[in-house]
Amino acid sequence: TLGNNVKNIEVCAFTSCENLNSITIPSSVTSIGSGAFNNCDTLYLIYNNSDLKFTIGSEGNGEIAKNAELIVDKNGNKTYRDASSGFEYIDTDDGFRFMKEYGTYTLIAYLGSEDTVTLPKDINGNPYELWCVQGLRNVIIPEGWSIIEGGNVFGGGAFYNSKSLRSVTLPNTITEIGANAFYGCSNLVSINIPDSVTTIGDSAFGGCSSLTSITIPNSVKKIGAWVFYECNSLQSIILPENLNYIPNLAFASCNALISFTIPDTIITIGNSAFDYCKNLTNITIHNSVTSIGNRAFVGCSSLTSITFEGTVEEWNAITLGIDWNLYVPATEVVCSDGVVKLS
Repeated sequence: TLGNNVKNIEVCAFTSCENLNSITIPSSVTSIGSGAFNNCDTLYLIYNNSDLKFTIGSEGNGEIAKNAELIVDKNGNKTYRDASSGFEYIDTDDGFRFMKEYGTYTLIAYLGSEDTVTLPKDINGNPYELWCVQGLRNVIIPEGWSIIEGGNVFGGGAFYNSKSLRSVTLPNTITEIGANAFYGCSNLVSINIPDSVTTIGDSAFGGCSSLTSITIPNSVKKIGAWVFYECNSLQSIILPENLNYIPNLAFASCNALISFTIPDTIITIGNSAFDYCKNLTNITIHNSVTSIGNRAFVGCSSLTSITFEGTVEEWNAITLGIDWNLYVPATEVVCSDGVVKLS
């Protein structure tokens, strides 16, 4: 909130304030410098008491309204993003913004100021879905929720690209975390996965670059591809005891991952499973593994040796992906009864 003595907001004044959700512009402001709000990707709510004209999606006036969802002018008039689409927008007293389309309600943003919020159980007695919800920091999902909605190959999902999101508390009623559900939540550092969850979709946590550890409970039977793609801070991973495969590109570009032991239930390591884990120095593979996909360790430039908890004969029986040796930086596999040199 800017005071009434402020007349000018200078060039780049708020550049890259990535968690700034709302701002009040007083009537005294007459100019906003170039790029003043550049990279303020979560600036969704603007109270404009000045005579300046803000257009949602525009890069004018220092990009203040480039990512705006709602602008309230000095007369109380509201302008919404996509207002011409015919959607109906509903703003609740506790700061949640819903979109109504053909009788279906969708929560799309939080415009309030609370640091930690619990999602409402309904909207005016009606159920609702989650879709690319923006503006939340620490969120608690209420009991009774069963699915964290997913998207598709083109994007979308419950909290897709919600860069302000820091922590999520899930109830024991959740059974599925959909594809892309938390993709691009680059500030997410904490999430619990309850033991009611059975399915985690493709890219569910892809791009969660601040996530340092994750525990997947034994209840999970299915994990999608790219599930932790580009989780650059991920250091600790606990997989379900009954999982028999590591999906394609599951841990690709997890640059903070240094050591990993393949659980003794794993039979298949997918294609490019550890693609470009540049700091991975130690990988231990159990003799339960019968196949390793193509390029499983491509770009793992720090991986010089692989530990195999089995015999040389068992290692030689493993089915390796096409041209597998060409993409493995390690020079040897250390087995329980000898060493296999890699070409």
